[in-house]
Amino acid sequence: MAGTSESSAAQTAPAMPAAARRRLQDWGPLAWLARHPRQGFAAFAALHFLVWSALPALIYTNLPLDLLEALVYGREWQLGHDKLPPLPWWLVEIAYRLF
Repeated sequence: MAGTSESSAAQTAPAMPAAARRRLQDWGPLAWLARHPRQGFAAFAALHFLVWSALPALIYTNLPLDLLEALVYGREWQLGHDKLPPLPWWLVEIAYRLF
C-alpha cells in the first residue's frame, strides 16, 4: 500500500513543460560549446596562452635557471658534458643564434 501512495504522489506532481526543459538544456557553457566548437576552442587556446605564456613573462623578470644553464653549456660546442649528452645544449644554442 505504501508503494501505491508514493507512485500516486509522483503522478500528481506537476511535470515540467517541454519548452522549459529545452531552455534548461540549451542554457550554460556546455550548450554554448556544443553550438560553437570553433569559438570555444579559440577561447580555450587564448586562455591557455595567457595563463602559460603571457602571465609568466609578466611576472618573472629573469630566465629560468635551466635555460641559463643550457645557454652556458651550449656556447662551448663540446661533445660531452657532466650532466647530459650535448644535443640539448646544442639545440638551445642554435635557437639562441637564430632568434
